[in-house]
Amino acid sequence: MRPIVFLLFSPLFASAVQLFLAPGDIPAAVPAKCRAALAQNITCSPLLITGQKAANGDYLTGKDLETYCSTGCSSSITTFAKNVEAGCGNASFALFPNTTTTQFPKNIANGIAWAYNLVCIKDGTGLCIADFYQNKKTDCSDCALKYDAVMLSSDYGRVRFRPDQFSAILSSCSVPASKYPWSYTPTQGATTTSVSTTAAPARTCAGTLYKAKQGDTCESISKVNSVATDRMIDLNNLDYKCKTLKPGATVCIEDQCRTLVVQKNQTCDSISKGQAFNVGHLQSWNPTSTMFSSWTSGAIVTNPPDTSTSWYYRSYATNWTVPVSSATVDPAKNQHIEDLRKYCWITEEDLEHLVNPEDFPGACQPLLSTYCYPDPTVSATPTASPKIPAVCTPDRSEYSIVPPPKPVPTPLPHQPNMTKGCYLFYKVVANDGCAAIAKANNIALDDFYKWNPDVKTDCKGLQAGTYVCIAFDQRLVG
Repeated sequence: MRPIVFLLFSPLFASAVQLFLAPGDIPAAVPAKCRAALAQNITCSPLLITGQKAANGDYLTGKDLETYCSTGCSSSITTFAKNVEAGCGNASFALFPNTTTTQFPKNIANGIAWAYNLVCIKDGTGLCIADFYQNKKTDCSDCALKYDAVMLSSDYGRVRFRPDQFSAILSSCSVPASKYPWSYTPTQGATTTSVSTTAAPARTCAGTLYKAKQGDTCESISKVNSVATDRMIDLNNLDYKCKTLKPGATVCIEDQCRTLVVQKNQTCDSISKGQAFNVGHLQSWNPTSTMFSSWTSGAIVTNPPDTSTSWYYRSYATNWTVPVSSATVDPAKNQHIEDLRKYCWITEEDLEHLVNPEDFPGACQPLLSTYCYPDPTVSATPTASPKIPAVCTPDRSEYSIVPPPKPVPTPLPHQPNMTKGCYLFYKVVANDGCAAIAKANNIALDDFYKWNPDVKTDCKGLQAGTYVCIAFDQRLVG
């Protein structure tokens, strides 16, 4: 699986990252000392990994891992966590504008610190998390047992791995528990429970139970039991690297079906070609599968249980052509729709983080229909931002919304017909070229042409002594 890490507000190769650009970006109801702590720089280049991402099996490799696991990053995260605890205490706050959803800043900071401890585990060979996830470390290795101990120290890890499982592993490896000590502190807002070495109550399973053996993997279990890998992982609360699956663990097997193991270079089209299903069916039968984004080997459903595909046609017309159609852009109508959506609280960043407005409770849907997905035939536009209930607001605990840049006056003289929404400009000098300007300002040449249409795509319209747009934000348009 391709490693994925969580990038907070930061250029890709910045020397520091921030949860918030400035204290002023956090609602004034949050104490000033807390806002200052949350907005401080964390000198961990180039990325910051959250507790949830680390628990899901995300990690770094090579020089990125070495840089992240440096003394400077560790010290910066420790300082950040201490400052957040001192400034925010054990209280929860609404950290983002236009939402009443509260979060515990202390949990956010401690989650980042816990993720560092997990990702930066070392054994006799050095940093070992990459080798561990790539199955180059055995269950009884120093790296694996340190991983297990860190997992148990936080609620992020304990939802996937239990103390009794660790005790069983230590026993099977003939390793005393004192060699791998761990301590557990519940997150703020969680119910405090005492550590127990007894097995958790058995889960209710509507299918059959499978006892994991030495050498089993999520892929091998799903294949032999004819279940989709991602469904089995989700049902049994395992991580996608399957590192929390241990010998002796009981795995619930439900929804058996006809499956296929995805091979290298296979695509959705090649799998569905000549079959009684299409790409849409594949994705609907495997809704949580990571294989449609990272496309790695694993079992997927090709015929779900209790269904029949006899009504699908196996042959399709090959001489059909796409009919030619045309459309007329109505700027006034487009502007009217933008005005209707002016107070929609669902942002592009939310959608990029897979927030689905249809998942909100039914009581939220009238608000969404009015402010985010309005009827374009409605003439009256909203005059004030609505008060949005907390249950209708996206959970942004693992990402932050970058505020729009402040609008600035367009300098003169500038290229004619420059697009609206620009906030950075460059004054052209003699012998400048479009490609050179785009490269120097780290923007795509196609974007430069789009923002400055009068320069033409051959750059012959570029005029020395005039300003051109070199940074654009859609939120500044209108």
